[in-house]
Amino acid sequence: MGINVESKSKFHNSHKIRLVIIVTILLVSSLLTVYIVRMKSNDTFIDDTIHVNSEEELVNSINNATESIVITFDCDVTLTETLCISANKNITLISNGKNACFKLIETQAVTTIVVNNKGVLILENIIVTHDYGYRGMGIDVLSGGKLVMTGGEISNNNGGNGGVRVQKGGFFELSDGKISDNGAVSAGGGVYNVGIFKMYGGEISNNSAIWGGGVWNNGAFTMSGGKISYNNAVSNGGVYNSGTFNKYGGEIFDNTGDDVSK
Repeated sequence: MGINVESKSKFHNSHKIRLVIIVTILLVSSLLTVYIVRMKSNDTFIDDTIHVNSEEELVNSINNATESIVITFDCDVTLTETLCISANKNITLISNGKNACFKLIETQAVTTIVVNNKGVLILENIIVTHDYGYRGMGIDVLSGGKLVMTGGEISNNNGGNGGVRVQKGGFFELSDGKISDNGAVSAGGGVYNVGIFKMYGGEISNNSAIWGGGVWNNGAFTMSGGKISYNNAVSNGGVYNSGTFNKYGGEIFDNTGDDVSK
């Protein structure tokens, strides 16, 4: 009996189609399983990050980090001492929940966060603040430290400088979020910069100081977007500049005195 070549070809083609369908189903099922595991609901994301509910958990998570980690706040966290980001730590702080923005509250008269040399801190939807009546800066970026802010707030901090101080050799990048309602005894209600400050977006508003209510700059400040507005100072409510200030975009308006020092 002869071999039916046409029938044999149809059989092989049909077999290949079935294999493709099976592989596709397995792939889709695998992806769906991963998606379901990583999503608890439409609002809350279950991920591989470390979840914290207290100062002890937060400090231990940072101290035990050996590489870049994401720390997720499940609630407001109260501090009794300065939170330090030490060398070779790359820490991201976020809030758990699609629209959540939990607070990191300093309850003592000290700076809330210090980013040390070779330390990196990324802030997403976290509010860095002080408890009512306590004085101290929001974040101090030391030489060699790096702060990146992509959302959240730095607000209601008061000290020698207000919201963020970037020391010589430090780096601060602001792409989104608010630096607001901070106060400085002397200079830089919102941001005091003698390092490198790059502003791509976000808002610096309603801060106060004697010099530079919004920003006091004696380093390198580049503004490409965002707003600096409604800040107050005896001299230059918006930006007091005695360093290098390059403005390529963004808005500076409605600050007391001059918006930018001449």
